[in-house]
Amino acid sequence: PPGTETSSRVYRTGDRGRFLPDGTIEIVGRMDFMVKIRGYSVVLGAVEAAITSHPAIKTTAVLVDGKETEDKRLIAYVVPASWDGPQLSTNELRKYAQTKLPHYAIPSVMFLLRALPLNPASGKLDLKKLPKVAGDASDSSTDAVVAKSRRGAGELTETETALRAMWAKLLGGKAGDINVRHSFFEAGGHSLLAARLSQAVREEMDVAFPVSAVIEFASLRAMARAIDSHRLKLTDTEVAMRDLWVELLRCEAAAITPMRSFIEAGGHSPTAP
Repeated sequence: PPGTETSSRVYRTGDRGRFLPDGTIEIVGRMDFMVKIRGYSVVLGAVEAAITSHPAIKTTAVLVDGKETEDKRLIAYVVPASWDGPQLSTNELRKYAQTKLPHYAIPSVMFLLRALPLNPASGKLDLKKLPKVAGDASDSSTDAVVAKSRRGAGELTETETALRAMWAKLLGGKAGDINVRHSFFEAGGHSLLAARLSQAVREEMDVAFPVSAVIEFASLRAMARAIDSHRLKLTDTEVAMRDLWVELLRCEAAAITPMRSFIEAGGHSPTAP
């Protein structure tokens, strides 16, 4: 602690910490660590703070994975406030992050941990003990958001089959390695690839599917169902109501589908038409 002398100096380390009940200080991360993600400047501390602002989350650490510019993505290690009762899934947490962060700052992969591993000597995060992102997306999430079960091509709908081929082309993998429960981001996607997928869906399926929809409907099955719902022919009344929702909710038309309620689209009682 600083002394009583007015000329004394205090070194600002840039570490983020908190006082524990016994008076000691726990170091939980950095405040000023800025990185470049596909051309965007991202402050890791700001991403951690946004995710930790969720009432069900105790603390978060965010790191960068990948060396090449376009392959870089954010990985979040998240500790829930409690493990009692139903747990928040990483997909739900990613949707929450979408309301707090720009698309390029949303972690592509999220791990749910019981505690962050700390180095006993320094009290800082022990990077060597953090779980690694596996090459197979089915192993990259501790809460089993990505299922390990496989589904044969014969069980896929036409839209799911077409989407799976797009994913494989963008992610550089084999279509047969992707199942309906895979998340685009857990499988290796990031904001730049999400933008490319959005463009591919528009060009090949003639459906407006923005990056925000890719983030919200991250699994292959959810994405295919959302696309199919957009293809349903709307009546004149439904088109008029959709346009009203777009105006009230200030969202894109693609975010509103016949299967979604006004509340699910982001509305509440004061904005109800």
